[in-house]
Amino acid sequence: MTDTHERPPLVSIVIATYAGDSLDHLGEAVESALLQTHRNIEVLVAADGPLSIEAQAYLSERAQQDPRIVLLSLPENRGPGAARNLAIARARGAYIAILDADDRAKPYRVERQLAFIQESGADLVGSAYTIIDDFGGAVGEKRFPLEPDAIRAAMYLYNPIANSTAFARATVLKKHAYPEAFRYGEDYALWIALARAGCVLRNQPDPLVEFRCDTSILARRRGLHCAITELTNKLHALPLYPAYKWPLVAAAAVAISLVRLLPAPLLNPFYRIRKELHRERT
Repeated sequence: MTDTHERPPLVSIVIATYAGDSLDHLGEAVESALLQTHRNIEVLVAADGPLSIEAQAYLSERAQQDPRIVLLSLPENRGPGAARNLAIARARGAYIAILDADDRAKPYRVERQLAFIQESGADLVGSAYTIIDDFGGAVGEKRFPLEPDAIRAAMYLYNPIANSTAFARATVLKKHAYPEAFRYGEDYALWIALARAGCVLRNQPDPLVEFRCDTSILARRRGLHCAITELTNKLHALPLYPAYKWPLVAAAAVAISLVRLLPAPLLNPFYRIRKELHRERT
């Protein structure tokens, strides 16, 4: 086998983490990145502020064992967007894959997304994902619109590309950064900015990432801050639609964003209804 360390990596996998992440989950994310069937990679782990002693020890040990790992850190917690931007700026690959610190990439993820983005000519691609529970067991699957027009049509309703499945040309993410003012919805804001800039966004139908949906995820996605951020993102999507649709799109954006103020147990039924409504429109 050719020594992949003699040439620059083709793909940079970016994992942002912070002190609140589970070490077990972080370890699973890092190991899943290292076990990709496409071997010409680097794995940049960006710490958003100080990590626990245990996390630092794990990452340092793995970086010593595998030179494909690059460790980066921010001196203080500035949010996931800032940590990812730090890693993206340092990335050497022509392509960048994003992976959240509590998710797992399937072994063939990079191989398949690399082939797809090269064949399709897209600027950024995502995919469906397998939903896993706290213990890593598969409990479901989530799919997204595939074609650029369908993705644009969904922008005011929901985030049509899962952050942990994003795979982009490095030139795109180095030019268009994650907004660092957001602690939630920064990926959604970036996809909208890319769509407004004329970038081609696509999704693959196969689940290429295992997305961890733990018991606290709905609670983390509700509240006034999340509602305001959600509404801000949706209103930024208005220029993607004809002007005559703006009043309807804006009204829908306000209504959907207000749902973030509902108690967590009521959010799941709303997500199912929203998904069915969009399916009927596409």
